[in-house]
Amino acid sequence: RKKKAAAISEVDCEQGCETQDEVLKKSSSESVSEQVILAVELNDERVLDDVEEIEKVKKWKKGRENIRGVFDAAVCTLALSMHAIFAGVSLGIGDWDQALALFIAIASHKWNAALVIGVQLVESEVSKLTHIIWITMFALVTPIGIVIGLVSSNTASSLAIGTLQALASGMLIYVSTLGTVGTKQISEVANLTWKSRWMKYLAYVAGFATMVLITVIMVFTNVHADAH
Repeated sequence: RKKKAAAISEVDCEQGCETQDEVLKKSSSESVSEQVILAVELNDERVLDDVEEIEKVKKWKKGRENIRGVFDAAVCTLALSMHAIFAGVSLGIGDWDQALALFIAIASHKWNAALVIGVQLVESEVSKLTHIIWITMFALVTPIGIVIGLVSSNTASSLAIGTLQALASGMLIYVSTLGTVGTKQISEVANLTWKSRWMKYLAYVAGFATMVLITVIMVFTNVHADAH
């Protein structure tokens, strides 16, 4: 950057241009965008070419991150939507006691799933229209599943339901691992202290341990079996 600033100072500026030391001091504390403005004022094509290349690389990297973010958001929305559909189907085909238990379970975690999708959409930097479409789709999938359950009752093929549930489970595993701990999060963790890294790791493990504990309690108390 000092060589570039020195090259800038050598340009002919008859109308009160800064000295070489002033240019060096300014360029060392300025961003790439500010260097572009300085180069334009001094009409230095060499600096402009280098800065334009840097900006192109930055745009390319940002575009690649956005594509990954959109993909993660799409997989997250699809996986949680499939899970919500199966929950709706179970609610539709069950009797009153089963339906009441499932209704409480769905209502207790639906907001959390919507929050996950919202965070993914914000990080992917998609348009507001895309936000509205995906959130609306997620809000409608559970009622659609209930209708499917009411219409089909117990006539649905267990093989088909099992296959779709397996696909949904695989998507949820992806979302809970690579989807939440992607390249962006890894790059952010690299800049943290060891204490902060351990705090993040322990919080991540605590989340999994909590879900395992809840599942074990539900199995031993037959709550999950009664719901199905």
